[in-house]
Amino acid sequence: MSGGVSSNYTFTYVDGTLSVTAAALNVKADNKAIYKGESIPKFTATYTGFKNGDQSTITYGPVFSLSPCSGGVGVYTITPSGLKFKNSANYTITYTPGTLYINPKGSPAHKITVKLDCINQLTNDPSGFGYVAHFSYINPNATAVYVPRGADNSLTAQGSYQGSPAEVFLPAGGKFDVYFDGAKLTWTLKTYEGSQKITVTAEASSTSAKCTTGARIASPESTLTAATLEGQEIVALPKIGVYPNPVLNRLSVYLSTKQAVEDRDILIYDMAGRLVRAKKVSHTAANIFIVDMSNLTSGVYLVKIKTDKGYSTAKIVKQ
Repeated sequence: MSGGVSSNYTFTYVDGTLSVTAAALNVKADNKAIYKGESIPKFTATYTGFKNGDQSTITYGPVFSLSPCSGGVGVYTITPSGLKFKNSANYTITYTPGTLYINPKGSPAHKITVKLDCINQLTNDPSGFGYVAHFSYINPNATAVYVPRGADNSLTAQGSYQGSPAEVFLPAGGKFDVYFDGAKLTWTLKTYEGSQKITVTAEASSTSAKCTTGARIASPESTLTAATLEGQEIVALPKIGVYPNPVLNRLSVYLSTKQAVEDRDILIYDMAGRLVRAKKVSHTAANIFIVDMSNLTSGVYLVKIKTDKGYSTAKIVKQ
């Protein structure tokens, strides 16, 4: 460094340091879905962080490994690795797993049912829409089912709307909301009942049944749920209490009312819909359980408790 000139100063030049750090590159395995009996698909990846066209210089990989998979219905982990390309030394590469869903088909596959719970009329809502539709589904299968948005899972509307249907359908059920202008909005879903693909629909409009106090649950992780069939009375399920949340290792779970619940009725799912196993579940008192989650990785999970009336659900964060 040089070049400063002044009759009033004596310049001293001190070298500095320019650090060039590696760029961050994420390689994420794309989620895939097939039906039972179909061939395992070709796996692909999505890249985030390539610089200066380096993606076009890939010479090998990534390669993918699949968690032990017998071809049976279930949720499996796709793990990428081994990407090689020019200038790879200039990157810090992170590999993110994806999920393979083998959806049920044939015996004993059961169709997923959908319904509109109710609608709310909105006033000066930030969304800009005058209504919000509260949809729900029931998945009677023992495992999560993945139906990507498209021909088999779509929203159609006579007007405008904001929102998307669920894609991962957790066992027991879940919910999502769509903002719309009041014109007819239709959710269409196609899944298998045995070997036959069944189409089910749910419709919302400005004339649909309005929500009543306590009748609507805002999200899948709420502590209440609705009856599974259109026209039935909406039933409040026991609330779940979880503490602490976020949790490090030991989670205390309790129900607000007495229920005939056993250790095996405490189910934990990750956000991909996989049923995961806690290290231990202990029934310490009436409707109070201790769940040892020390074996689980950090992330967001759903705790579901099977009760006499249905499933109560809570969302937790594992540190």
